[in-house]
Amino acid sequence: MPVIPVHPVFKKVAAGSAVLATVTLLGGMVLQNVTSTAVATLVNQLGLTAINVHLGNMIPAFGWTSFALTLLSAIGLGAVVVTEYTLEKTQEKIARKAEEAVSRGTGGRISPADVREWKNAVTSVNERGSSAGSDTGFAGRLGGAAARGVVPQGVSLATSLMKKKMNGDGRLATGPNAV
Repeated sequence: MPVIPVHPVFKKVAAGSAVLATVTLLGGMVLQNVTSTAVATLVNQLGLTAINVHLGNMIPAFGWTSFALTLLSAIGLGAVVVTEYTLEKTQEKIARKAEEAVSRGTGGRISPADVREWKNAVTSVNERGSSAGSDTGFAGRLGGAAARGVVPQGVSLATSLMKKKMNGDGRLATGPNAV
């Protein structure tokens, strides 16, 4: 999502600083409003109508506009931090549930580590295939020269994974003694 990758700690610090700046600006604007009103009232009363003080609208308008924009940026930064945190936790939960489903679906014959090993191997094969100059994606690469590398390696990976889980007679290892 971000154009420049930034460490999550810095994003949290930026969001906290934006909130602090917003609260400080709010306090400053309230103080400016109260002070200018009090000074205008004091001068009008002590001047005995010789001095007429009028408060303009331009300075408070700029102040409140800057407060609104700072508040908007603080909300935006907070939303980015919360969204990234939520996505990270959701991805962890999905990975955990997928590992549990693979374990249940295979009866414990294929471990989550085996799935990760296979995924990493397939990912590296796909990355090598995509760097061969083809930009048509996986489906387009299946018909080209990269398919000769992807498909046999994928099949051999799956075959070797299954051979690890088989008994000596070629049947899948089942039961409580299956490793």
